[in-house]
Amino acid sequence: MQQRLLQFDYTGALELAKGDAARDVEKAKSDCSAKPQECAMQRKQHEKTVESSAALLERMPTGATARVTSVTPGGKQVSILKLERDGGIWKVVSRMPDDGSFKPAPRGEPQNVTLTLPPGGSAAVPIGSAPHGAGSGAPSMRLVPRTAPTTPATVPAPAVSK
Repeated sequence: MQQRLLQFDYTGALELAKGDAARDVEKAKSDCSAKPQECAMQRKQHEKTVESSAALLERMPTGATARVTSVTPGGKQVSILKLERDGGIWKVVSRMPDDGSFKPAPRGEPQNVTLTLPPGGSAAVPIGSAPHGAGSGAPSMRLVPRTAPTTPATVPAPAVSK
């Protein structure tokens, strides 16, 4: 969304925005319409020179936060984008300058998870919770085939070192 916005592709940016972010795109589009010749020149200059990269800072089932860094002819722009699931895609709901104050939400203490497995099924188990592995870093998942015909399985959460 930020890439499209900085390239003056307002239609494309609106496809990936909703809420406050969509209102910001509409305002930028309106401002651009007030100066059509200047806007057309900037659009032509930016369409091939803007480069953006994003880093995922936190993710929940229905929301995420990303830091997006864009390099434009006018300099570097770094923003924090809040995203939400909207059907099958993620949409930006807010965009603000990154002032360095963003801190991801604490993940909380690990807890045991009870899984109910279908007959012959497998379960997603956090890496490091199986007896032979010790995970580190960001949580990730792997599939572990079910070896016993039990229905509920309690999987211990990975140890957290502080």
